[in-house]
Amino acid sequence: MFGRTLRRLRKQGNFTIVALAKKAGIDKNTIVRLEQGRGNPSFNTLTKLSEALGVSPEQLITLKIMSGIDYVTFKPQSGEDNASSSAIHLPSGALNTKIINLPPGKTSQTKSHQGEELIFCLTGKLTVKIGKAIITLTKGCSVTLFAGNEHSYVNPNQSPATALIVWTKATIEEQTAHFK
Repeated sequence: MFGRTLRRLRKQGNFTIVALAKKAGIDKNTIVRLEQGRGNPSFNTLTKLSEALGVSPEQLITLKIMSGIDYVTFKPQSGEDNASSSAIHLPSGALNTKIINLPPGKTSQTKSHQGEELIFCLTGKLTVKIGKAIITLTKGCSVTLFAGNEHSYVNPNQSPATALIVWTKATIEEQTAHFK
C-alpha cells in the first residue's frame, strides 16, 4: 500500500527515483525498496519523503484492514484548524489518530486514559509533559507513553506546532521487565 502511494505521488510530482532521493536526502535504494513494498519507512524517512513530495505524512500512509474494508485513509476536512481526528477499527481494537495544531503558548488539557499513546511532532517544537517528566520534541521526533500517566502538550514557542497523536483505548499490560 505505502509503496503504491509513494510511487503515485513521486510520478505525479514528475520525480525520478534519483531526484526524489536527492531532494529528500535519503538513499535511492530506500525509495526502490519502499516502492516495491519491501518494508515500511521510519518516521524520519516518512517526514523527509512527505516534505520532498509536498504532502502531509498522513497522505502517504494507507492502512489495509482485514475485516472487509480494503483501505482506510485520512484527510483533514477543510477548515479544521484546531484538530482533526479519525478512528480506525482493527481486528484487535481501535487505533485512534488526531492531528493537533497548537498555537504559540498554547497548552492542552492534562489527561490520562487507558492504552498507549504516541506523539509525533510534524512541525515546530512541542513539549510533552508526562507526570513530572518534560520531553521536548522537534520536527520528526516522537515519544510513546502508557496513557494512564497524566500527560499534556505545550507549545512554548513563538511559532505554531503540529503533532500527530496515535492512541489505543484498550487496556494493556505494562511490560516493565523490558525496562529493567
